[in-house]
Amino acid sequence: MSKEFLSEKMPCIVGMLATSTVLPHLGLSHLLPAGGFELIEGTSRLALALFLVGFGSKLGGGCTSGHGLSGIGRLSSRSIVNVCTFMIFGALAATMFNTNALLHVVTETGKGKAVAAVNAITNTAAATQADKALYGKIIASSLAGFATIAYLAKSDIIIKRGSRAADVVKSAVHGATGVLFGVGLCVGGMVNPAKVSTFFQFTQSTWDPSLAVLMGAALAAIIPGVMLIKKQCNAPTFGDEFDRPDPGNIDTKLILGGAIFGTGWGLAGLCPGPLFVNLGAAFANQSISATGGIGLAFLSFWVGRCGAQFVKGCLDSAA
Repeated sequence: MSKEFLSEKMPCIVGMLATSTVLPHLGLSHLLPAGGFELIEGTSRLALALFLVGFGSKLGGGCTSGHGLSGIGRLSSRSIVNVCTFMIFGALAATMFNTNALLHVVTETGKGKAVAAVNAITNTAAATQADKALYGKIIASSLAGFATIAYLAKSDIIIKRGSRAADVVKSAVHGATGVLFGVGLCVGGMVNPAKVSTFFQFTQSTWDPSLAVLMGAALAAIIPGVMLIKKQCNAPTFGDEFDRPDPGNIDTKLILGGAIFGTGWGLAGLCPGPLFVNLGAAFANQSISATGGIGLAFLSFWVGRCGAQFVKGCLDSAA
């Protein structure tokens, strides 16, 4: 494992896994059922879907957060192409193979028209005024905390750049970011696979556009935020330079990876971020199993990632 993975990616993953443990302390345990949300019926389809999610996200270099948020947030043309590809294939897969049915999405009707999409596995409720106030406090305190750490590191006050202490703080920041991201996924309902499937199956009366609203709201904050930070800062707090969007290079791996990832996402309604949040909930509830449910989903995802890494290595060697 690379130093970057151990100091940046691993703490972020651990943070997402810890989301279910943090939620009760915030008074938000109602956003995630004990053990996580139920997944699609059928172990073979679940395994195939998450294998495709892992393979496609590795081959294409990102997923809903990597390309959909970070990539488009940096105005990367590669990410825009990848996102358009996986959205199209996600909708096709969910519609053709009726993912809603496997997630127990039913419709309550009134006077012959659908009045609500009900998912038998969800226990979420509309946010109260107290919840909204709490969300505001979480956002404000997170921004204040991150800004303080950035100021201390940039000014070499307490946190000396390049020191062991700076490396520890950097990992802690990535871990906190993972928790915050996981909480955001829970607040937006994206940890519930049915929320994704009802978005993709837009031709049905149960269509739910909230996934697009969530991504739009996130990008409305990320795009100007990235521009402002790059304008005010010459380098990131714990790095030498900002990652720049690839100027083009829209290749076969990018498009094929997006198509494969989107197909898997549409078949199960689960992508990497929500996968880790639900996995953490299963660990906390001691309901994890390698033969079914979220345990099988994670193993399939990991195998898919390893398979894509092998294929990428072969393609790069042949080039």
